[in-house]
Amino acid sequence: MIKLVVTDMDGTLVDSKKELHPETIMCIKKLLQQGIYFAVASGRQFQNLNKHFSDIKEDIILISDNGTIVHDGLEKIYVDAMNSEDVMEFVTFLRTISSIDIVVCGVDSAYIENSDTKVVAVASEYYESLTIVDKFESIIQTDQICKVSIYDWIDAETNAYPVIKNSEYPFSINLSGEKWVDVMNDHAGKGHAIKIIQEKYSIDKKECMAFGDYLNDYTMMLACGETYAMKNAHPKLKNVCKYEAQSNDDAGVVQILKKEFNL
Repeated sequence: MIKLVVTDMDGTLVDSKKELHPETIMCIKKLLQQGIYFAVASGRQFQNLNKHFSDIKEDIILISDNGTIVHDGLEKIYVDAMNSEDVMEFVTFLRTISSIDIVVCGVDSAYIENSDTKVVAVASEYYESLTIVDKFESIIQTDQICKVSIYDWIDAETNAYPVIKNSEYPFSINLSGEKWVDVMNDHAGKGHAIKIIQEKYSIDKKECMAFGDYLNDYTMMLACGETYAMKNAHPKLKNVCKYEAQSNDDAGVVQILKKEFNL
């Protein structure tokens, strides 16, 4: 019996236009009525997710910033902050990589140094609370930094990701989209966050259903028993999932939920 349903956001629950299917909220409400916990696990910021699920924000679990911040309803139950000195050393290293922009992600806000309108537009899509600063040094001690995101204007998998992956920094390095690389504490990730929820509510791995599309969903799939990769998912994610759902543009998550839970 499934007790927890957890889904990624981009490439999974929302379509290519970044919109939820009209039946999504209805499906979630019906799951909640059946006593099933529902969680969104995303690289997006909590403030951003909170906006998308404003009608049910008090009733669902929001795992934001790729598992480093967890809210159960409106209660913040987990924060996995990085060492500030390590963050600044890493940011200095990132500045040597061409064709990228850096987003330093804290609990209170996300921060960028580049005020170019294109950069602001890209970051604002995922970070509702976004602050432009002259230097990251000015905020590194004033907020809990949980994640450093890198937007690659060329291609994350072939440009920034190999350089960061081959560095000696003791971080978890996640390819989280065609243009994004997310860097967190070594143990951090969606899978770790899900285990926190499982422990809180005494939920077994086999009682969890997960949906995802990219490699930052990899540890989430390992933490759940019933796993679905979207038709549009990265091949490596499909390799660790039991099933395949229709694409995000075909409302694959909604289709499975309606079928499996008779919604």
